[in-house]
Amino acid sequence: MSESFNLFRLQQLDLNRMKIRRRQREIEKILNADESVQKAQQMLDANHQELEKATHAYNEIHDQVEERNLKLKYSQAKLFGGQITNPQRTAGSGSRKRGTQKLPLRTGRATILRA
Repeated sequence: MSESFNLFRLQQLDLNRMKIRRRQREIEKILNADESVQKAQQMLDANHQELEKATHAYNEIHDQVEERNLKLKYSQAKLFGGQITNPQRTAGSGSRKRGTQKLPLRTGRATILRA
């Protein structure tokens, strides 16, 4: 008897499912026939496409900004980390000597001109 009850219950569930499915198809037909719903769906699709384009543009700009930020951080770390040296100080040690050598000559000329 329990098997027959289970089969009867299964049949009821199947009938309910068929009624719900039939009603769902009716609702879809009504919605598809309505012009305002179709226009709204077209607007929704167009807005979705615009959103995708804007999102793509945003992602490109965001990637560019991130790349520049990384370059800036790398440059700052290199600058403040002591890895960048002043080329004038390393190659210009001889120029400092020349500058100090010229200074007394200028002073000497200035003293000669005053006298």
